[in-house]
Amino acid sequence: MQRSWLWSLTIFSVVAQGSVPLGGPRQAAGSNTDLFGCLKTNAYYAVNFAAYPADLKVSRERKSLQPWCQDIPHPSLIHIAVDLLDRDVRHKPVILRIVDGQGRILAQTPPTVAKTGVVSTTADLSAIGHYEAVVVVHDDELKVPPETSALHIPLNVGLTESSPNTILARLAVFSLGFGLVLALGLPKLMASKPSPVC
Repeated sequence: MQRSWLWSLTIFSVVAQGSVPLGGPRQAAGSNTDLFGCLKTNAYYAVNFAAYPADLKVSRERKSLQPWCQDIPHPSLIHIAVDLLDRDVRHKPVILRIVDGQGRILAQTPPTVAKTGVVSTTADLSAIGHYEAVVVVHDDELKVPPETSALHIPLNVGLTESSPNTILARLAVFSLGFGLVLALGLPKLMASKPSPVC
């Protein structure tokens, strides 16, 4: 009984460590994207976000047409599209803005009423680093300034999943989980009486 409890806790610790992305966006099992991009929301709006290489050479080299979500593998010219999921937002002026880590605007659409629900732009994300896609909706009915209700989507360009910080963080979580299993399970195993040998 006690050993099965210890093994169950160990297996749970390993599974939980492997399924929780540290410092990154939460993902569904196996992926954070579908054929339409990834779902991004705030208290006001919901969009499907997708990023694709704008360079045809890079597009042909990719083995999949699946869009990138927040993690773009390498710096390049990127085509970014948001699909406005709220039907009422499709009748209001929307701006899609791409900014770098210092807040400089790299690309911005004019205020557009997107009747089809899609707003897109192309941005030169040619340096490794952090960027942000900002969806600004001019919604007079909301009674909130557009910059307050704006949906901010962080983008990581050229920052791979196997960076030393990510590996260290996962190792730390695994070590803590294993230490917890030992701390909770070892005293119970030591306290149990040995069964008589016949």
